[in-house]
Amino acid sequence: QYEWALGADSRAYVFVESGAVAADPSAFETSDLHLGYGGGLRFLTGDATSLRAQIAGSADGHVGFYLQLGAL
Repeated sequence: QYEWALGADSRAYVFVESGAVAADPSAFETSDLHLGYGGGLRFLTGDATSLRAQIAGSADGHVGFYLQLGAL
């Protein structure tokens, strides 16, 4: 993840990740890894509250938009 400040109370970020799910550690195969990527904006609205808007996708073609309001 790479993050940078846009202003005193706002940040932008981009990320790339990879992962897989297996029933147990011995079933893990690197060929099962899936790539994910995305980016977003984070706004601090107080000492412990934030608003985050993020768009993320995968190499499989899935795309999602996420909006989160919550405590840090």
